[in-house]
Amino acid sequence: MSLPNLIANLRNATKANKFKTKVKISKVNLNFLEILRQHKFISGYLRTQDNQVIVFLKYTFNKPSILNIVNLHKTACPLCYSLSNLYKFEKNLGFVILTTSKGIITHKTALKRGVGGMALAYII
Repeated sequence: MSLPNLIANLRNATKANKFKTKVKISKVNLNFLEILRQHKFISGYLRTQDNQVIVFLKYTFNKPSILNIVNLHKTACPLCYSLSNLYKFEKNLGFVILTTSKGIITHKTALKRGVGGMALAYII
């Protein structure tokens, strides 16, 4: 399962008020889920024996922590942001998750490390 499928799966599960969902394991998916866990958008995830990951979604006061998640990774026209372009996201509420030479990181971490990258998703 690719990253756009993971994003669509998370979006559909939060709209259906599910507490967990299953996705297939890949290195990119695990790095993406780790960032979501670190920023408390999900409660956690658990690897199973059959090459799948169970993602536990987080709710506060019966509202999902992920209000909206948008896939920004398009193979036809990728969105690449330089370091100077990342400052416009600093005032927004959400996070932009980027793939950089330093790995998959948020835009705030990219600003601290001084790198730009290709946008994968925007999370509110």
